[in-house]
Amino acid sequence: MIWALLFSFASFTFAAKVGKVEYPTLRQIEGQATIRQKGEVLKGRLPGQLLREQVLIETEKGRVRVDLSADEFLIVSENSSLLLPGIDWDTGAVEELELIKGSFGVELKRARQVRSGLYRDRVEAGRYIFDFNPGLPQFGATVLSGKLAFRGLETEEYGDLGPGERQSFMGELAEGQIQFDVLLEGRKVARGKLTSKQSFGPKDLAGLQKAFEFGAKKKVGAGAAGGGGKTTSPILKGSVCRDPAGRFNDCAYTCLNNPKGAKSCELDRAGVSCVRRRCLASGVWGDPFTFAKHLAVCDAKVVVKPCDY
Repeated sequence: MIWALLFSFASFTFAAKVGKVEYPTLRQIEGQATIRQKGEVLKGRLPGQLLREQVLIETEKGRVRVDLSADEFLIVSENSSLLLPGIDWDTGAVEELELIKGSFGVELKRARQVRSGLYRDRVEAGRYIFDFNPGLPQFGATVLSGKLAFRGLETEEYGDLGPGERQSFMGELAEGQIQFDVLLEGRKVARGKLTSKQSFGPKDLAGLQKAFEFGAKKKVGAGAAGGGGKTTSPILKGSVCRDPAGRFNDCAYTCLNNPKGAKSCELDRAGVSCVRRRCLASGVWGDPFTFAKHLAVCDAKVVVKPCDY
């Protein structure tokens, strides 16, 4: 009888403790997405559903918002996979975010670890977009607010990024595998190099900031006349990148320094080159690739189409 009472009391205490956990919460899903909790697909996903233990978010033509706390959240973009490898059972705390592929945006009020096949570092409070293409392989970071000492996995070269800045780490691939140098005690250092830093103008930065409105709670009295309260975003709708407009994974082919009025890309002229950039899930054009002249495919005007690789 005493053991039964003790067990009953312990069960009540445990249930009460778990009941106080309010985050992380599945805030909104738009389009095609799958949420797996400990390998099991969640059914009947409704706004406000509590996420527990380990969660994998996979999107196709859609996006997902998860609230990490009352004032912290992440948004997984289309064609992406993000793992929350450990959610504390007692507190709901999420200390690590692992990007398997694609892109996600995150607003943090305290530090978390962000990792991928090419990156692992503690990220301080701020608003960021991270993207990872394991097929290149390339990992990139865009800072909207806060600051970031950016580098590849365990490398010594850093890039100091502030608001409106982006940088990537381009790794090395051999036989389909990302390459590392293995140091003492098994420490793995990614092979590769940092790309040049990019800066965004006010217009582009505003477009990236707008993507963070997805799933946000409406303020009382705000936007009541519109009806529906649905947020649009360049991350999801048709054109992800701007200047020129392009969809995720499209490539822009540009003939640089071509004479004005030319009807073709005049590569025989000094200084003229054919450059390709890929549209990243973060909404920015990636680092340029310059074609050898005999392989160039550029026209006189900028052409945006599916990438040729």
